[in-house]
Amino acid sequence: DKPIAAIAKRVAVTLGKDVKIIAVNPGDRILARAANALSDNAKGVYRSSDRTIYLRSDKFTDFNGINDNTVLHELLHAATFDRLRAGNKASQKGTDLANATVALYKLQNTIADHFNAEIRSGEFYTKYSEDVQSVIRYAAFDVDEMISYGLSNAEFQNVLKTIPYKNTNETMFSQFTKLIRRLLGLSAKDQSALTSLIDMTDTLLSLPEPAVAVVNGQRVLRDTVEKGQP
Repeated sequence: DKPIAAIAKRVAVTLGKDVKIIAVNPGDRILARAANALSDNAKGVYRSSDRTIYLRSDKFTDFNGINDNTVLHELLHAATFDRLRAGNKASQKGTDLANATVALYKLQNTIADHFNAEIRSGEFYTKYSEDVQSVIRYAAFDVDEMISYGLSNAEFQNVLKTIPYKNTNETMFSQFTKLIRRLLGLSAKDQSALTSLIDMTDTLLSLPEPAVAVVNGQRVLRDTVEKGQP
């Protein structure tokens, strides 16, 4: 899948060597929070505290996380989680990181407003299949999931293409964004929630990864540590 390969290549550049991927087999003992997430029918989960991606192995007969979409989904979480948290901090106000974060949150609010309006009108239940409704409920109402689903899930991508979204800031797309636009069949003139998501996420991934420190075994953003906050 060329779009997935292109996005994965872009994400790989931003990931540090400390990100671990663990395939979990039935009966394996793993951290409680990861185990709870996987037991809730999740194919994979990313834990930011230890920079680890847990995937249900192919030994699970019902469904598993050893596939391109699930791996890319969790890698996107690993690549963007710290950046989004750092971009929300007052100490980052006015920086490129803060601007990229604000833009993504605004986009997510716009997408959520769109689907909330469809839910209120009842159109949501007749317009989309039950499977697509489920994807939208996971993806549209949380900025982390919007990014990961928006760049790894074809069903959510197709839905986003239908939502008008005019980005008021004129930007020159990087080679990555142009490639993804072309692979997804989007012309340079197309403006939708999907094209804006691609552009904003590429901007976020282009920025330096925030500094972190380990306190009591937990990873925290460095400026939080400096201020003496837990």
